[in-house]
Amino acid sequence: RRLSPASGWFKRVRCAVHPRDHPGSGPVKSDRHLGHPSTQCDGARMRCGAGWVATANTVAEVTIDAGDWEARLSRDGDGFIDESGYPVRLEPIRTIITGLATLTYEEAKTAEPDRYNDLELDDPSPETGAGRLITLGAADKPLASLIVGDSDLTVGGRRGGLFARLPDDPQTWLLRGAVDLPGSRGDLFDAQLLGWNTNDVAAMTVSSNSPAASLSFVSTEAGSPLNPVNLPAGEQTDNEKVLGLGALVNNLRFSDVRKAVPDSKTDGAVAYETRNGVRLTIAKLSLAEGAPANAERWLRLSVTATDQANEEGRQQAAQLAAKVDGYDFTVYDSTDKTLRQTPADLIATTPAQD
Repeated sequence: RRLSPASGWFKRVRCAVHPRDHPGSGPVKSDRHLGHPSTQCDGARMRCGAGWVATANTVAEVTIDAGDWEARLSRDGDGFIDESGYPVRLEPIRTIITGLATLTYEEAKTAEPDRYNDLELDDPSPETGAGRLITLGAADKPLASLIVGDSDLTVGGRRGGLFARLPDDPQTWLLRGAVDLPGSRGDLFDAQLLGWNTNDVAAMTVSSNSPAASLSFVSTEAGSPLNPVNLPAGEQTDNEKVLGLGALVNNLRFSDVRKAVPDSKTDGAVAYETRNGVRLTIAKLSLAEGAPANAERWLRLSVTATDQANEEGRQQAAQLAAKVDGYDFTVYDSTDKTLRQTPADLIATTPAQD
């Protein structure tokens, strides 16, 4: 079944800590869900009311600050999109919100900021990761924010517990339940760009801009290797590198996405052409002027159907173009290193003669 916000799972989002569960407000009652809709929060400041109450038409934004990555997601029809405009998978959002909705109070913990590090509840930081800040919003107005930290399996139950605090409150809490966040921004998306069979690749061209050079390869039939067609006399290719570059089409996945940056310079490209007439070009964008050498390196994909494309190829090209047009992508380090090989990198080196 399609998991849309209208399916009802938003409607169970409540608030943070039941006031009767606060250590100073009397015995804990059996109803310990976070934010029974009828409650009004007290000095515990784990706010109810507008805090976690949400309906299918209320939650319009989900913001995640995990320290080493951030995401700002906004409603788009029945789904959500990243601030780049790229659609995100609904399952991670469902998991986050239902996790928040089912947290229950276990006990109060420290209110000393010096001890936050032990519970992974420091403010999110690119250096340490620390706590992870989740904010739900509606109509440009925050509904609630919570910093979640380390898990505590001693709480028992199927999901154990976790430590949490409000961003503007020193008090920390041990809550029963779990809020499972994606491990990276890439996990928010349907990140597979390609899933082609290597045998479907009929041609590949690797080019560089500085120095200007290109090296082309052709596979004459399915199952035959990609052989160079314009190799300089006396040279031979590194077959392992060529094979690795050709195999990237099997499972090319991105790790991040942004709206395409206009007028970006490129270092070169890798172009693939399939037997049914899809031409894919992966442009290797240059680092911005002044950017550190370890800055993220972005790619831009463009897709067309060749004049010889059959109906299947034209449809495949149109579908892939709709997914990549207008965006830049990063891929994982090993994949990026393979894609950024130049024609010279694909030439086999021979040992020096004595």
